[in-house]
Amino acid sequence: SNSLRRQLYFLDIVVNRQIVHELVYASDVTCREQLRMSRAAFMNLCILLEARGGLKASRYLQVDEQVAMFLHILGHHVKNRVIKFQFMRSGETISTYFHNVLHAIIRLHSEFLVRPEPVPENSTDERWKWFKVLIRIF
Repeated sequence: SNSLRRQLYFLDIVVNRQIVHELVYASDVTCREQLRMSRAAFMNLCILLEARGGLKASRYLQVDEQVAMFLHILGHHVKNRVIKFQFMRSGETISTYFHNVLHAIIRLHSEFLVRPEPVPENSTDERWKWFKVLIRIF
C-alpha cells in the first residue's frame, strides 16, 4: 500500500512536469501563445519571484509550475476549473498557489511599477505644451 502510493506520487510528479515542459520549455512559440512571454522572460520572472519575491517551491509544485498556472490564468482569463483540468491539480491547490504568486508579485511592486515623475513647468519638450492647455481647461 505504501509502495503503491509512493509510485503513484512519483508518476504524478512526472506527468505534471511533462505538462509544464510542453507548456513552457518545448518551444518558444508555445510559451508565447500560452503564457504571453518568451521562455527567457519566463525564466527571469521565476528567478526574480523566487529570489526577491519570496516565492518558494513546495513539496507538490515547483516555482515554474506555480508561475505558469498564474500566467495562464491571467493570459487567457480562464476559471479555476479549467486550470484544474489542464494541470491536474485540485481547485484548492490552484487557488492557493495563484495567491502565493500574486503575493510575491505584490512584494515586488516597487520593481515592476515605476512612479511617474512630474514634468517641470519649464520643460522644452513640445509634446507637453498640449497637455498644459488641457489641464488649464479642466
